[in-house]
Amino acid sequence: MKLEKSVLLQKPIDEVFAFCASKSGFLQHFPYRVTWLTGPEQWTQSGIELTFKFYIAKVPIFYHTEITQFEHNKVFVDVMRFGPYKYFIHEHHFEETKQGTLYRDKLNFSAGFLGIFDPLFAKPMTNYTFDQRHKLMTRVLNHESS
Repeated sequence: MKLEKSVLLQKPIDEVFAFCASKSGFLQHFPYRVTWLTGPEQWTQSGIELTFKFYIAKVPIFYHTEITQFEHNKVFVDVMRFGPYKYFIHEHHFEETKQGTLYRDKLNFSAGFLGIFDPLFAKPMTNYTFDQRHKLMTRVLNHESS
């Protein structure tokens, strides 16, 4: 399945990129209770691996990902190495505009299960998760109130 989501953030590209490519930024815009397990505070190159555990309905879900592509202030890509999907490739794109930074998530994923599970459950859940992430990013970076 493919999914693409965009949000315009009223901050310069270097600030948005640093936020998105950091442990602290991730923890601020991940919409579930999360425990960080391994990985640096800031990711600055490909080859970095990150591990965390999050909870949905009190069920712990382990997620291990690797940054496979990194171009400062333009794009980074993380690929799930272990987690709840059969595969999950997440591209983070950054574009400077007159209004701020256009941030775009491009996702390619499958939960497996003969393709039946993806359109009925995986895509709606992933869509919800990224809608929530973008709301949190907007709230934090644009300093909006709840």
